[in-house]
Amino acid sequence: MGYVEPRPGIPPSPGHTIELIGMMKRDGVKVILVEPYFDLKTPNSIGSAVNGRVLVMLPSVGGEKEGNGLFQVV
Repeated sequence: MGYVEPRPGIPPSPGHTIELIGMMKRDGVKVILVEPYFDLKTPNSIGSAVNGRVLVMLPSVGGEKEGNGLFQVV
């Protein structure tokens, strides 16, 4: 439904973050997916604001020792 970063590599402004929180509340979205190399500070604050959860997801197979197949990373 949206992205924490407005464009890849561009940190979110306070206005963008507030807009995203509003959209998530309006649509009942409770999950934020992030890749393991992102700072969790903003996603965690958004998750708290919407009473939701932040899930760190591997972007591909091989990102972790145990994730050697598609079904291990999903």
